[in-house]
Amino acid sequence: MNNKKYWKDLKPKTMKNYKSSCYLLPKYKKYPVCDKYTKKINCKGLLAAHNRAALSIRRKLKPKLYSYKKIVNKSRKLAKKHKCSWTQKGGKAKRQFLYNPNDPKKSFDVYIDKDPSDTIHMKYTTIDDVKNTIKKLERLYKTKKYPHKRIWQVGMILKVRLEAMKKHKNSLYPGAKNVHQRFTLANKYFKFLGKRSKKKTFEERKAMVFTI
Repeated sequence: MNNKKYWKDLKPKTMKNYKSSCYLLPKYKKYPVCDKYTKKINCKGLLAAHNRAALSIRRKLKPKLYSYKKIVNKSRKLAKKHKCSWTQKGGKAKRQFLYNPNDPKKSFDVYIDKDPSDTIHMKYTTIDDVKNTIKKLERLYKTKKYPHKRIWQVGMILKVRLEAMKKHKNSLYPGAKNVHQRFTLANKYFKFLGKRSKKKTFEERKAMVFTI
């Protein structure tokens, strides 16, 4: 019989025994930052709390009882105190993909701090647009213009934008045509890129051919 305890079993008891110092908001027991076993402040916990609060700021959420900005600042201060590696990179900002599920037109092509000279433009208004965009991405990858990771990112954006159009077709895009077919093709390509990610070498990845 397997007597191993998993985190889902330990969580209620462990969280109950956390000290107030294990929370960035001890009064409300929110934003735990301690290791679940040692019950000491952990760099991964601080990073997770920082990213959660930062995401809430980007979404323009405004809680009544506390400030997300204070949580971000407190997590960074503690991270520096504990010499966490994610605060020791010279202040280089991590680029984040910005996607607005309610209005894809307000989403940037790849990153919030996008460089116009390095943007991969894509079209998806028609089925032919989607096909040509996929052919373009394959050409850019196989000629080593961009790495697989970047192509995967753009493929993901293509998929989620068309997914949003499909979801809001009746309310936001009543005149859009062939949305389901466009999304199906983009989703098929995104799954193909996921399979390509499992290959280790460029030669193996290049040998994979996507059939439109």
